[in-house]
Amino acid sequence: MKIASGVKISKIEPGKLSNAGIREGFIITSIDKKKVSSVKDVQANLETKTGGVLIEGIYSNGMRAYYGFGL
Repeated sequence: MKIASGVKISKIEPGKLSNAGIREGFIITSIDKKKVSSVKDVQANLETKTGGVLIEGIYSNGMRAYYGFGL
């Protein structure tokens, strides 16, 4: 898939991510243009964030996707 790092969503619960359209199997590669490589990176980026957020990533079929939503 030619990605250097990312965090794969193995299970998604009802909430902001699922409401934005993110599905299981999505690999988050960056949040607000900051690369992520662990669950801790994702948590740290989202816990302190206010306002809008942009999540970029890729699905296993190679489809790149971008999700933006407010926190």
